Amino acid sequence: EVQVDADCNLKVPRVIKALSPPQTEPAQSKPLAFDWKTVWRTYPQPFGAHNVEVAVDYVNVRPLFSDVTEFTGVVTAVGSGTSDATLVGKR
Repeated sequence: EVQVDADCNLKVPRVIKALSPPQTEPAQSKPLAFDWKTVWRTYPQPFGAHNVEVAVDYVNVRPLFSDVTEFTGVVTAVGSGTSDATLVGKR
């Protein structure tokens, strides 16, 4: 879980080891979730006007500097209240 606030500050409130989560794939714009046994319809949480969604590829939980979390990813969506819609697709 990586949180990015309005001032672009990053916070990792907790890092826990967990089982692999269910996978979600779009199916004709209607996402389906499956856990290798069951298939069900899923509905994503509402996307806030000032939110930015990032598909994270890698997180360094032991960064070089204290109080800093390093990650790499791609911006996949921005909320309607975000002034820079050109962020989508950028690393």
